[in-house]
Amino acid sequence: MLGSTGLVYRLGGDEFAVVLSGRKNEEEIQEFANQIAEVIKRSIYIANSIANITTNIGVVFYPEHGVDMELLLRHADLAMYHAKKTNTLYQIYDS
Repeated sequence: MLGSTGLVYRLGGDEFAVVLSGRKNEEEIQEFANQIAEVIKRSIYIANSIANITTNIGVVFYPEHGVDMELLLRHADLAMYHAKKTNTLYQIYDS
């Protein structure tokens, strides 16, 4: 899914960052977010119980939404919380 143009970082707890190189448009981001959600939402069986996981994704673009990692992560976090609040899969950061 990521190929040679992407990296995944665990930020802590249940938060991860995916870094994709190359310019991506909203259509490509939507497709990628849907692929991530499909993989994550598969039921997991643990000790005779079923765990269902959901996801919300905050999207930022470099350099439009920040030129350093701290600002990009802060904006992605804001976008992700907006996606949670509106019950949507992903949200692109909008100041």
